[in-house]
Amino acid sequence: MRDGKSDIRATRATREPEELLVIVDQIRLLPRAEPRLRFRAKIAIISLLGLMPSATATGAQRSRSNGSRRAAGAFFERWVGTVALALFIALVSFWSLAGLAVHAGPNDNLYFLKRAGEGLNLSLTWNSYKKAEKSVVFAERRLSELNSLVSKKEIKTDQVVCLAAECERYQQTANSLILENQKNSNMARLDTRIQELEEKKSNLKKRMVTVAGAAGILEPAAGARVCVSDASDALSLNGARSISGVTDSEGKFLFTFKNFRPGDAEPLQAAIELDGRTEIVPLVPARGQGVTLDGTYAVRLDPSGFMIQLNQDVEYQAFLSSGNFELARGKNLRITDAAGSSLINEVSSGAVIQTDSNGNCAFHVKKMRADKISRIEIEVFDGQWKSLGEVLRLGTLKTGGSGNPDVSMSNDINAGFDIQCDPELESLGAGPQKITLTVRDRSRKLTDYIE
Repeated sequence: MRDGKSDIRATRATREPEELLVIVDQIRLLPRAEPRLRFRAKIAIISLLGLMPSATATGAQRSRSNGSRRAAGAFFERWVGTVALALFIALVSFWSLAGLAVHAGPNDNLYFLKRAGEGLNLSLTWNSYKKAEKSVVFAERRLSELNSLVSKKEIKTDQVVCLAAECERYQQTANSLILENQKNSNMARLDTRIQELEEKKSNLKKRMVTVAGAAGILEPAAGARVCVSDASDALSLNGARSISGVTDSEGKFLFTFKNFRPGDAEPLQAAIELDGRTEIVPLVPARGQGVTLDGTYAVRLDPSGFMIQLNQDVEYQAFLSSGNFELARGKNLRITDAAGSSLINEVSSGAVIQTDSNGNCAFHVKKMRADKISRIEIEVFDGQWKSLGEVLRLGTLKTGGSGNPDVSMSNDINAGFDIQCDPELESLGAGPQKITLTVRDRSRKLTDYIE
């Protein structure tokens, strides 16, 4: 016979499972929690890579492989994220700098990025019309950059050759695409732009021919006939009044002259004849010297170069000394052209400059008229203005009695040839002076770079 406690225990054992089942049923009715999006993506990547544990693995194997594969998956995830971020930053940085470099010129630091960006842009363009259009735009850019260099007179051989070659390459790319897609009506507009580009190139050639800075990329004018002469009787050229010859393979011509009356001579005139063209180039033959009437001061002028052209500055160094050959420091000099055919330091009425601690000073003479002699006079102030007289004379464009040649009065005078006149000695004294004349043809060779 069972007692009361046994009945209670039996009843409790029967009720407890029923209560637990009720609780379980209630739990099942609750909404399920979905796994996080990031976790699900990670599981998908690991599954695709074959890193999910095998269902047949033993407990020990699953334990070991789960740990190692979780580590491998985490490492791969971090590596992929790092590489993707680095590539994104690199691309953003490149395009940002390329955008800043759009207006960069050939002498700017970001110019290489501009060129690289253009090349990448063209490579990623698949549409024929778009590619042809971009090629025309890039060709126009190269031509615009060449124009800018010519305007600033900053022409250098490597830049001209490189820019001209790129312009030609882009233009050829556009022409090829236009020929391949003649049925495309939009291509006709590009063909018109290419014709305009050709016209701009032709105009640029003419400008480059007349820019003095372009002389650096010219080839020697070999075989040019040269006649050096003097319009006055103050110079002797190899014992004669004129001398003729032909330039060698380097465009050089050597001659000697003797100055009989320094400061009182017409400049030498070099007549250059090549390919049926003849042009006259005046050369500065000698230094000027002057002394005050009372002998208290003397001045000597040395030109920085030995060629003069219309509207082109020539620098002169003035060396002032006192009568006993001591340095004349801190003295004011007044320099004028008595003939009124030149500017002194861009001033027509003359310029006042002061000597330094060595008695030296520099000034510029710009000859403005080809048919009139320039007579440069200097005065020194010593309580009053004392005249040193006429210290330099720049002659007219005349050749040995043949009269005035037909030369332009513009900046383009003697534009067909570039002349360099180099004395063998540092100074031009009263004795015979050897001069090497180097002739380069500006119009025959320069245009070859931008065909």
